Amino acid sequence: MKITNVETYAVWGGFRNFLFVVVDTDAGISGVGEAGITGRELAVVGAIEHFKPLLIGQDPFRTEHLWQVLFRGGFFPAQRIIASAISAIDIALWDIKGKALGVPMSWSSRACKPKPRAGSSCAGGCRRRASCWSHARRCRRPSGSSRPCARPSATRSS
Repeated sequence: MKITNVETYAVWGGFRNFLFVVVDTDAGISGVGEAGITGRELAVVGAIEHFKPLLIGQDPFRTEHLWQVLFRGGFFPAQRIIASAISAIDIALWDIKGKALGVPMSWSSRACKPKPRAGSSCAGGCRRRASCWSHARRCRRPSGSSRPCARPSATRSS
């Protein structure tokens, strides 16, 4: 399976703009992703148009590799606009992967074990068990304190 086309759709949603990305494959499967940044949709469209030649002909199952190419492939690391474009493409690639495997997108990752239930998503119980969140900063409490932390510590814990 190879990526054949990448299209963008800027849509007015009544209260804000939405930017959707559709990634098509030669197998007839297409994935949809959404760019999360608002107010700079045309800049994100420009970034996606810049990425289009890099994506066409690539295997959509190599999501991690493509993310690294898009994020680290330029002279400057991706920030804000570029990261929003990469995010939309990444979501569309995961959508393709889920459709091709015949499983919901939230179950496509190895980070969580599938537990079928109504309304489950990766933002729910799956994210709490995901091992990829182990890099998050842990809160430091004074020893002997049973009070939970209100926010993460500014210093790194080892």
